[in-house]
Amino acid sequence: LEFFVIHQMRAYWKHYYQDSSGLVYVVDSHDQNRLSEAKQELEQILEHEELESKPLIVLANKQDLPGAANADDIAETLNLKEICGNRNWLIQPCSGRTGEVPSRESLASYFVLSWLAS
Repeated sequence: LEFFVIHQMRAYWKHYYQDSSGLVYVVDSHDQNRLSEAKQELEQILEHEELESKPLIVLANKQDLPGAANADDIAETLNLKEICGNRNWLIQPCSGRTGEVPSRESLASYFVLSWLAS
């Protein structure tokens, strides 16, 4: 069901790009088979003109599970250095289940600092 809902919602994402301050992209660190799909989706999202200079935070979720790819490996698999170019970006390991997630304040601070730097 989750996969179906996500695919249905993708058509609406573009309506939120214009007013966004940045992009938070969550990947499942444990499902390494779908990282190539996540990479393709991220590449398509970043091609939108409205997101051209917006900072990106990638949350590498499910770090608590055995066998989860670490943040550096995910950054390499997603080819973040290449696809982000001059865009400010950050990858942050996290786990929604254990509560090890960046605070709302730290995410907001990153976007503000990225905006000031641009």
